[in-house]
Amino acid sequence: MYISYLDTVCFNKYLKQLSKRFENEKIIVLIMDNAKSKKLKVPKNIKIEYIPPYLPELNHQERRFKDIKKCLKNRIFDLLEELKNKVSEILFSYTNEQIKSLVSYS
Repeated sequence: MYISYLDTVCFNKYLKQLSKRFENEKIIVLIMDNAKSKKLKVPKNIKIEYIPPYLPELNHQERRFKDIKKCLKNRIFDLLEELKNKVSEILFSYTNEQIKSLVSYS
């Protein structure tokens, strides 16, 4: 099992569902990293704010990525599928406490 990809088509579907789910809200603000796409279709009730680049303390996923890279260090995978499966295994193995310790900053 592995986590599927996230591309612009998939994210546009997510934004559409999010917009519908909270259609009675005045506005939804999403805080995102700087992964941008000109093909992004942002519904009117959603506003996207981007964090500044190179500020890992604002992008908590950076520490998770760093930990995943550490787990994959010095490993060779013959197939992309094997790599996807290993990354999924790592992601799903985290306990809530481990995630909190990775993404928390003082």
